[in-house]
Amino acid sequence: MCEYLMVRNLQRITFCSRLFLFSTVLILFTSSAFGQDGDSIRTPLSNLAVFQHVARELAGPLVDSILSGGPSSIGISIAPGDVRWFLEEPLDRSFREKGWSIKLPDSAHYRLDVGVYELRIAYANPRRTGFLGSRVVDRVGVLGLNFRLTDLSKGNVFFEGRRAGHYEDVVELSSVTRLEHPAVPATHASVPEEDFFSGLGEPLIVLGSIAIAVFLLFTVRS
Repeated sequence: MCEYLMVRNLQRITFCSRLFLFSTVLILFTSSAFGQDGDSIRTPLSNLAVFQHVARELAGPLVDSILSGGPSSIGISIAPGDVRWFLEEPLDRSFREKGWSIKLPDSAHYRLDVGVYELRIAYANPRRTGFLGSRVVDRVGVLGLNFRLTDLSKGNVFFEGRRAGHYEDVVELSSVTRLEHPAVPATHASVPEEDFFSGLGEPLIVLGSIAIAVFLLFTVRS
């Protein structure tokens, strides 16, 4: 009878240990899978390309609003001068794609003065995509522009106002430095520190689960 009870107890312990192992593997797998689905990561734009993308989105409605008279010529002046080299191309392209010709600001039919009042990158919510998954962070790029569109042939201001836009995505923490541009301070931003659970807690839970599973296995064998 005693031997029978011992066998039964060993069987129960063996079953419990296997159940624990199965549960641990299942939790790790599902956590990783859901994390990857929730933080889908595409090949990221550089921070400079993010600003260019938003610039085109802001210029698009302005181009469409002055198409009633048909495409013409326009000259674009951008201030401050240290941002012109990377914002001029997307703004020029917005007009070229609609049939406009780009000329010097004072020799075109229209003159567009553009002033940058906000230009920044921000990171938030650093985390892992799942147990022992890759570390990611939310990225937001913000661009605010003042527009002044003047009809030089008539000498009147066609449009004057400010517009702002943003771009949001998720990037891997390991890629943050590569996304910055060394010559453009606005492409740099600090990354918040991870909380305990995201940074260290999850690996400890996994290691603890494995340690318990190994202990149960050796207990059964002994």
